[in-house]
Amino acid sequence: MLVSANCVGARSSTPSDARLWRAHFNGVLYVPEQGRHVLESLRLGGPTRFTEELERLSTLGSSWASAILGYIALVRGSDGKRNTDRAIELCRNHAHAGDSYAQFVYAWALVFAGESNLAYETMKKAMLSGFPPATLDFTTFLWNTADTKQRYPLLALKALRNADRVGHKAALQWRCFFYRSGRVGIVRRPIGYLLAPIGWLRYLVGMWRDPFSCQVFVFQAKVIAPFIRQEPRPSFLQAFAHNFREARTRGR
Repeated sequence: MLVSANCVGARSSTPSDARLWRAHFNGVLYVPEQGRHVLESLRLGGPTRFTEELERLSTLGSSWASAILGYIALVRGSDGKRNTDRAIELCRNHAHAGDSYAQFVYAWALVFAGESNLAYETMKKAMLSGFPPATLDFTTFLWNTADTKQRYPLLALKALRNADRVGHKAALQWRCFFYRSGRVGIVRRPIGYLLAPIGWLRYLVGMWRDPFSCQVFVFQAKVIAPFIRQEPRPSFLQAFAHNFREARTRGR
């Protein structure tokens, strides 16, 4: 299976990484293997220390740290706005230098800046490099292209094979959505409904195995702010114990 060099070794997650993601994040985030050490900053110092470490690395020239900061800038803040200019500033040079993670984030920033043609070409470059999130979102770009002859939906379906090849865990979900729409043939609609639960399960298993993997990362336009929680979300057992203690207190 061929994947981008940006994605090598992305499956070496630990149970503590998964717990950290569930505690602090309201959306998916790709952290490459060479950058997993920054998660320790989040674990020990919270979101502020995590962001400071990313800023330090970005200043030193780290393309992946710049891409992470750029992605975070594109997530809507509490005011409902995206910091598109900051994302472009962080990722432009790295994208032009050929870094596929930066290209991916830069392409989405260009979408929100109204530069759709340049965004398409940039995402295509990231897709051709084999970066899994780009192979998936390139199909989204094609799908959302208006065409009265229905040419682009069929091209999007064909391009989805690239996401299958590099092992993106959401590829089947995308395929089911395309099928259910009816835009790629009425015959495929029932297949889309039948396979949808399998697609969701495949993605959830991938998330459980490694929530910081490039093979589960995808741009989430409707992610809930804040993207990184200042106060960690309690685990299921912690929440259960807390509710149990409260119930006992009220019962006295």
